[in-house]
Formats: sequence, C-alpha cells, structure tokens
Amino acid sequence: MASDKISVSIESTDVVYDVRVNGLPLIKSKKLSPRSLQIPAYHMFKEGSNTLEVNVMGVYKNKDGDIVEEFSHKSSLYVSIVKNGNRVDAFNLSYDSDNKVLVDGNKAYTGKVAKFASDDVKVVREGEFVESDILLGRFKDESISKKKEVIVSKFETLKDFWVWREGDQIDSKDLDLLKKAYENQYQKIKLNDREGAIKPLYPMYELVAKKYNGTSLQEYLEDNNVIETFSNIRTDGGDELEISPPDFSRTTFDILDDGRLARIFPDPLVWRHGSSKIDSGLLFYKKDGAFIPFFISNDTDF
Repeated sequence: MASDKISVSIESTDVVYDVRVNGLPLIKSKKLSPRSLQIPAYHMFKEGSNTLEVNVMGVYKNKDGDIVEEFSHKSSLYVSIVKNGNRVDAFNLSYDSDNKVLVDGNKAYTGKVAKFASDDVKVVREGEFVESDILLGRFKDESISKKKEVIVSKFETLKDFWVWREGDQIDSKDLDLLKKAYENQYQKIKLNDREGAIKPLYPMYELVAKKYNGTSLQEYLEDNNVIETFSNIRTDGGDELEISPPDFSRTTFDILDDGRLARIFPDPLVWRHGSSKIDSGLLFYKKDGAFIPFFISNDTDF
C-alpha cells in the first residue's frame, strides 16, 4: 500500500483558496504571494470515484500595498494530481479580465496543453462554477467553487476509514451536539483517557501508517508516541503545550462535504503554552445522534 503515491500539486497567484479531496480538507491557503505546493494526499483518495473540490476567492495587493478583494488579470489556480510520478491536470483556473469571469481552460500552468488522464487517473471535466463562501480565520467571504470527479485505479485503501461516508446528514441545528462532542473529547484527554480519546481515530492512523510508513497501526502509534503525548505535546524547542478547555467564542459552524462532515472553525480545542498553540484539527461525522471524531486535518497549517 505504501507504494501508492498520490499527491496534489497546486500553483496559485492573486487568490486565496481551499482544496478538498472527497470532502476532506487538504489545504486552506491565505497567503497572497504566488505559491507552488505539492501535498501528499495518499490517505484521502480511494480506488474508483473521488471528488476534488476547489473554493477560490480573488485577492491581491495593489501598487499602494492595499489589499483588494477581487480577481486580478494575474489571478490563477492550477491543481493537478500526481500518481507515481505521472501528472494529470484537474483545474486550470484563470481570470478573463475582458469578460470578468473565472474560466477553467485547457492549458496547464506550464502553458502546455493540459492532460486530463493517465493510465491510473482520469479527471471527469463536467462541473460548473457555483457561488460559495470561504472561511478565512473568523471571517467568511464570498467565493466561487467547483467540483470534479476523479477516477483512480490500481489503488488500495482501508474500508474501515470510509465508514463516515455512511453517516447521517448534518445541518445547522446540530451545532450544540457538535460542541458536546468537543467537550467530551477534551474531558477524555484531560482525564488521561488517552486510548479513549484516540480510539475513534484508529482507522485514520492505520491508513496513514500504511500509506506513509508501510507499518502497522501499533507500530505507528508507538513510533510516534501518539498515546503518550496526546494530553501534553512537547515542541522541538522544549516547551510543553497543555490541552485547554474548548473555546466556542467567535467561531463558525463549518459543514463540509454536502453535510457529511463538520467542525468548528477556528478550532476550539487546542494545546497551549503562552502564545504558542497547536490545533486539534478534528473533523467529525454524525451517526445515531452523536458526533464521532475520525480525522485530523492540517489544512490551516499552510
């Protein structure tokens, strides 16, 4: 399984954006400078049909250094999938200043004709731009989003990880229930019920262990001191960050994947030491009237 190498390559100018794979947040970029990234995403794809989604907002600095929240003639976002060294283009977004529209063209960021299929990956190009919202810190702004289907073959995954896709529909009325799930998670960590705190995350840890390390779940947990360091996190600088009670002030209920995933953003559950903090990154799905943590996202760390 560890030989199944999939990453997502992103080139951007004069935009902020987030990118999601099968509803799972891959990256949320708030930097205005041109960016070139290649992000490992082995654990987010599965064999067969996948959904790749981009959510983009035009932002740039004018000649006076002021931030302008609109697309410029340089605005662009190119997203491609790289599997075992073979690149397939998925989104080639640029802004047509004459017609004042965002377009998805046939040219890759290199200027060459885009390639939409390889032996193992095929991008289904159907899909329309829709008006959306993008969460940037505590602020929500208008944006444009688009989804595409990506067909992946010769790719092994773990069925247990994908149980969340059979979860219940989530809506805005579930916010208090989600807050309770964060509180429960905090209590387990605070009371040193470390195994109880991370047991719902075992399918994710097992998939990451196999895809990135080629090891078993137990080996991964031991090698990375996951259980031992879950309530207190020691940084490379020697500071020890301790878990803090969830803070739900000035936060937003973030519902993802058309109502199958949820989190509160910015993250209310963090480890702190002075001004330093580490977010939990937890994502939840809903099953039988309760929210269950199952995934740790690092999309806000870029």
